[in-house]
Amino acid sequence: MSEQAKSHNDRANNRATFISLFANIFLALGKLIVGIIGGSQALVSDAVNSIDDVISTIVVVIGVKKSQKSADNEHQFGHERFDNVASIILAIIFILAAFGIGASAVSTIIIGQETTLRLPDVITSIVAGVAMLIKEALFVFTYRTARKTGSTSVRGIALDHQIDVFATGVTLIGIVLAITLRLPILDAVAALISALLILYSAIRILVNSLNQMIDRAAPQELVDQIKHTINEVPGVLSIDVLRTRIFGAKIYVDVEIAVDPTITLNAAHAIAENVHDLIEKDFSDIKHIMVHVNPYRQL
Repeated sequence: MSEQAKSHNDRANNRATFISLFANIFLALGKLIVGIIGGSQALVSDAVNSIDDVISTIVVVIGVKKSQKSADNEHQFGHERFDNVASIILAIIFILAAFGIGASAVSTIIIGQETTLRLPDVITSIVAGVAMLIKEALFVFTYRTARKTGSTSVRGIALDHQIDVFATGVTLIGIVLAITLRLPILDAVAALISALLILYSAIRILVNSLNQMIDRAAPQELVDQIKHTINEVPGVLSIDVLRTRIFGAKIYVDVEIAVDPTITLNAAHAIAENVHDLIEKDFSDIKHIMVHVNPYRQL
């Protein structure tokens, strides 16, 4: 990837994370204040989730900044894995928040069987509806950014926005049903369902980040495309070995190509250079490809 393209991706990731941060601060304050005044535990729980989002987005901002640092003597392959570290921390924060919200909801449901709970005010349902629309817009924006830049932490933020849409939707349904049926306990049930959705989101982010931390191979479809492109390079007679590994948000490739053993060393080197330049140009997710040249041996 060229320095210009990398710089463009860095700016896009920064923009997505900062917009998410300020939006989550706004939503957290709005839902918390209205939830407390309007007597909705589901909306207060949703506000706690938004506060959790603020903390996690700050973690992602730090991770993205770290991952954008250039390679140095101590980190000669760059700092991309900081992006995955941020995603793992983010997932752990989500898991803790889910258990906290869930425990509070279960406690309210149990107590609610013995005491009279307050019905939430209508304003809480309006705030939940507006928050859901804002979160949907944030999801579309951050997910498109993550697809373009390949950032796992920004993708984690996008997935969180997506889950928040469903979680806030459940909150809205719980509030409306509680008011309509005059059953305030449904508000606490909605809070419990929101906690389960947050937990599901956290597990997805955690599994994806861990997979990328253990040098998992690239998808077979991408490997096939790489092979096809290499075989199209003039002078490449066969591919002896091709290995890939996902390193953070990027892919590294090691390939051994076979060329005519009678050509000069300069000619063989030129073929290898053509393979190297073409792959890194055509595949934006590939940060580096190492090309080794073997003499072609016909079986």
